[in-house]
Amino acid sequence: MKNKFQFLTYSGFHITTSKGKHILIDPFLDDNPHAPFKSDSLEQVDMILVSHGPFDHVGDTAKIAIRHGSKVICPYDVKMLMLDRGVPAEQIVEMIWGVVHQAGDIRIKCIENHHRSNVTLSDGRIISSNPVCYIITLEDGTRVYNSGDTAIFSDMKLQGELYRPHIGLMNVTGDFEMDPQYCVAEMSPYEASLASRWLGLKVAVACHYTHLPNAQVDEFRGYLAQVNQDTGAAVQTVALEPGGVFEYSAEQE
Repeated sequence: MKNKFQFLTYSGFHITTSKGKHILIDPFLDDNPHAPFKSDSLEQVDMILVSHGPFDHVGDTAKIAIRHGSKVICPYDVKMLMLDRGVPAEQIVEMIWGVVHQAGDIRIKCIENHHRSNVTLSDGRIISSNPVCYIITLEDGTRVYNSGDTAIFSDMKLQGELYRPHIGLMNVTGDFEMDPQYCVAEMSPYEASLASRWLGLKVAVACHYTHLPNAQVDEFRGYLAQVNQDTGAAVQTVALEPGGVFEYSAEQE
């Protein structure tokens, strides 16, 4: 059985592992008109990974965690926000670059991210901390890189050498209706294609968009095809409609 990766728009994914575990990443659902479903339709959530503090990444993490008793894997500022919203402390695992959390046969390594993260608590305090990327090793050995809105940086080459991810969930564009002052997001399509090669990915899954067709997703596909041609790499690109599913298992490589 393969792992299933369902795209939830923006940077959100629902991973159903080959052993039947359910992992959410950055679940922005209930106030998201583009989301394929709402949070109350989820039947099982074992773990939620949050990369950083903005609403389109934290999303509905607190209400899902409270409803399902899910573990929340997150940086310090998101931990403080979860406590503020009533998530029991024993369900929260605070992460910082370099640390590893083992959850049964699933291993989560927290690694460097070039971005920012802050949250505002109910009493008005603003808490900030380092945003994070994750290397998620699933039960069958599939290694997943979650980009967490990072900008490109040269040590992605080192991350690729160290962790050898099979799949990258790569932020290749932005919601420019929401942020019209920007014309390029944290990684441009070209930068995301270069980062995919540096990481040594087998499959680069585009994210941080709400619908297809998307011009920057198309640019990403084109750049990565050129990278493959120029370097002899064979990185597969995947771009999903909201709710779409991609399947993969490292055991079947």
